[in-house]
Amino acid sequence: MELTLEVIHPPRHNGEPPLSHTFRAAGGIIGRASQCDWILEDPSRVLSGQHAEVHFDQQRYQLIDLSSNGVTRKHDSLRLPKGTPVPIEHGEVYRMGEFEIRARLHAASALPPHALIPDDAFLELDSDSAATSSGDLLDLLSSGSGHPTPSTVNAAVTTEGEHHRIESEHIRLPREAVPPQCTQPASDDLAQQVCQRLGLEGQHKFARHYALQAATLLRVLIGEIRQSLHTQQQLDSQLDCSTEPHPWSRSESPEACLAQLLQRSDDAASLLRSACNRLRAQTLALHQASQHSAERLPLLLAPHQLTTALGALRTDGARWRALCQLYAQQPEQVQQRYHNAFNAAYREQSRILSSLHQHFG
Repeated sequence: MELTLEVIHPPRHNGEPPLSHTFRAAGGIIGRASQCDWILEDPSRVLSGQHAEVHFDQQRYQLIDLSSNGVTRKHDSLRLPKGTPVPIEHGEVYRMGEFEIRARLHAASALPPHALIPDDAFLELDSDSAATSSGDLLDLLSSGSGHPTPSTVNAAVTTEGEHHRIESEHIRLPREAVPPQCTQPASDDLAQQVCQRLGLEGQHKFARHYALQAATLLRVLIGEIRQSLHTQQQLDSQLDCSTEPHPWSRSESPEACLAQLLQRSDDAASLLRSACNRLRAQTLALHQASQHSAERLPLLLAPHQLTTALGALRTDGARWRALCQLYAQQPEQVQQRYHNAFNAAYREQSRILSSLHQHFG
């Protein structure tokens, strides 16, 4: 029994024959890698280097998922469990990346008549050679000549010609194995340079892992800074603090911020430093404004600040009742005084810190 896998999607153009591959009992690997038994070119790289394996066991063909994107059976949308053999049925269609592959099971193709050596081929050859040798010996004795007759030469040539085709088709000369050359990937040099820039010298064994981890952490860091800048801009708007927004606060995604940072190689460091300075300045301004408001709170709530419009009150009880009535009837006025003091202190601190960053970096 043989298994033929045929690509039915995407379709071929200009009358080209469909992509197909026939597997036998030895099985094989399907994927993009050059060492696969069936190589499928996938520019989108959705198909893995070794995506699936065809396995033959107990007179049945089985499909094993080896990929990270999975293999799906089309008619029931069942995703094959990774690493587990699943029997292949005739006519089933499997999705591997962007490819749809149909399976066809059929009997093994018959070999041509001359592909196998008959069981009695060597026995017949021995009997023919024995008869020829005895006949040649009698001819030589009767003729008294030491040279073979033309009939003897023709018989030998005929016998050799009859069996030459089998020998030429079944005997293969061994090839000398060439040891593979071990070449260090060029990406390792780049990873080592990244580690040197990060100050991780002497970590050649884990250079590639550290470089990839650093790139991932950089993307996360840029995303967090962008979100913090967006929050800082909203808080400034609520506190009536008019500041020019940072370029990252208006970016659509962390990827856009990262691309903007890498494209501006001349002032990339200053762009990143300005974002950190803004967040640091906001923290200091909030701290100073809170401290200033807390210091002014007793003064804002002092009785003489609130009873000036009530007129002269002769007794302490009258003053107390007047204050309680004022606090109960006009809480918004008290809150507004506190908000005004806090906003004024925040704007003043933000202005001072912005001036310091512009002059001293």
